[in-house]
Amino acid sequence: MNPSSALGLPSFIDFEASGLDPESYPVEVAWSAPDGTVTSYLIRPASMWTYWDPNAADIHGLSRETLEAEGLPAEIVAYRLNAALRPVGVAFSDASAFDAFWCETLLEAAGLVPEFRIAPAIEAFPGTRLAELEGYREAAYRRIGGRRHRAGTDVRALVEAHRAAFGCMDAE
Repeated sequence: MNPSSALGLPSFIDFEASGLDPESYPVEVAWSAPDGTVTSYLIRPASMWTYWDPNAADIHGLSRETLEAEGLPAEIVAYRLNAALRPVGVAFSDASAFDAFWCETLLEAAGLVPEFRIAPAIEAFPGTRLAELEGYREAAYRRIGGRRHRAGTDVRALVEAHRAAFGCMDAE
């Protein structure tokens, strides 16, 4: 069954983080709604979040100063994320283990428990091989532009890959 048939598109999620260390924390999150709309927030680091890997900053292009100035408090982002994804129950990620860790870190900082789960993106593409998914996603990046390793762009690429895979638009 095409996972987008009954309730719209599957929801996708992506986090950018301060690094890959166990002490890392989320710095940006984006998710998509069943209609394909993408919501994205920069996250102001919580006071207990201090780990910072300059290599991660080079990849996503965000500085701690930008997050301090432009990010929303972790509690607000966590509440909005949980409220948005509660009704869909599952969000799909191309790095589900990392994203689940950062999601838990974000929700824990706000004193919340997750009301949805994060699953591997390939599960939202039944009958599709991983190499095919990568092809759809690469074509989507070319169509949508934007900076890779920014949460909103990465989620948009997954939404557009799903649309292309299941005939919701002309695939390249």
